[in-house]
Amino acid sequence: MNRTITVHEILRYTKPRAIDRLSHPYRNYWGIQRDPADPEAANVLQEAGINAPRLVSAPDGQRLPLLSLRSTPIKSGTVETPWHDDYRMGAGKIRYYGDHKVTSRVPLGETTGNRRLLDVWAKHRSGSASVRAGAPPALVFRTVTVETPQGAREKGFIEFCGLVVIEDVQEVILEDPTTGRAFPNYVADLAVLSLEEDRFDWRWVDARRKPWLSAEATLQFAPGSWREWIADGAASLRSVRRLEATKFLARTNNLDRGAPDPITPGQSRALAAPVSLLARLARDDNDESSLEQHFRAAFSTLLHQMGASSGVTPEKAGDVVRDSGRQSVGP
Repeated sequence: MNRTITVHEILRYTKPRAIDRLSHPYRNYWGIQRDPADPEAANVLQEAGINAPRLVSAPDGQRLPLLSLRSTPIKSGTVETPWHDDYRMGAGKIRYYGDHKVTSRVPLGETTGNRRLLDVWAKHRSGSASVRAGAPPALVFRTVTVETPQGAREKGFIEFCGLVVIEDVQEVILEDPTTGRAFPNYVADLAVLSLEEDRFDWRWVDARRKPWLSAEATLQFAPGSWREWIADGAASLRSVRRLEATKFLARTNNLDRGAPDPITPGQSRALAAPVSLLARLARDDNDESSLEQHFRAAFSTLLHQMGASSGVTPEKAGDVVRDSGRQSVGP
């Protein structure tokens, strides 16, 4: 069974042993996350916003296998979720809020989710490569609405948004939408890491759930971007951060590797200029609307300079973006 998941892939999420009675084309989350070699391994639930399986007692100490973060956009700004997580997938950045609410009866940092978030952040921001080597990976999902023959479903489907490193956590003051009362919470800045062919191998999670393996031994299934981050820390994020523009450029360059592509080699080379500009702008922390405006401007200038003989049209560019899995630069 294929136990890799792809960035932006939508998965069916039900109760662990529920019978799925909906008609849809999506893979079941539980079939991916369960280790076929160890059915008793702790499940990675997606019930709360900040999720984690039970700790593992490994040879090098207790280990949290991973941290899993989930957003529910349809609840954003409500009493249940009085904040708005910000997904800037084009720039490889996510702002994710903790779970302290106006109704929380414990001090800031003592809710279950925020404790997990702070514990993992302490390892992610460490200046020690040995500490980072044992740090739990963090995955991000968000709930999406899916059309089925039985109608639209706002629950029961999640989109995989990637592997992340927690760059920073800050205290913020928010306002409860019902009472207007101010309350504190944390917001985390997440760096989305690049993955080979945008695929995450769940066998890494399996390895981290095995108590007889050391943290170092589990890294055989870790992506290259994660291993580079372990070696170089925060300094590596500029090179290992996932950018939609970079994926777009890679798609236009597939002809050099013999992959099918809807554009000619000349058109692919022509598209490289505006896409490279977009990647550079993303690294420089421009917002989503600015990125798309810059891209359109660069593309229009390119068409004007090359004229109709280039054969590159907005429609052709759109084909490349669609084949790259994204219709626009935004999330």
